[in-house]
Amino acid sequence: MKKVLLILLVLCFGLAAAAFAAEEAPKPEIKYGINVGDNIKPVTVSSIDGAKKVKVDKVANKTLFLMISSVCTACKTEIQEISSNIDRFKGKLDVYAVVIDMDPKAASQRLGNVPFPLLADSEYAIGNATNLMSTPSALIVEGGKILYSKAGYRTDQWKEYLK
Repeated sequence: MKKVLLILLVLCFGLAAAAFAAEEAPKPEIKYGINVGDNIKPVTVSSIDGAKKVKVDKVANKTLFLMISSVCTACKTEIQEISSNIDRFKGKLDVYAVVIDMDPKAASQRLGNVPFPLLADSEYAIGNATNLMSTPSALIVEGGKILYSKAGYRTDQWKEYLK
């Protein structure tokens, strides 16, 4: 009887120790980068009114983030071209315009009615995480991976985003 109790006691302690060790096992380190194929650093930006938070590194769907300024001519051209072709994006690519202006509400007014959400990023968190330090810039992310990254804009560049 003592042997049975001793065996049960050893088993209980052994299982408890194994469970504790499993909980303490180190998680694999995620390596972040700025290039296509890399994991994007954790970044969170908000809607212009601050009501909605978007975790860029956690978007599940293929998502385009356009870093823009409301006083940038090339940015306005890109926004107009994408707005005119927004139906082509549906079901393929979610779109956000990321306003880097210091006053995002004023920027929203200057941009007018845009058929996709505007996010505020006056601290340039996305730019710092991806080394996209100018406007306009485009970033496509899915499941934490950078799929596309490019600074600048040229006519009809929006077609590249749909590939």
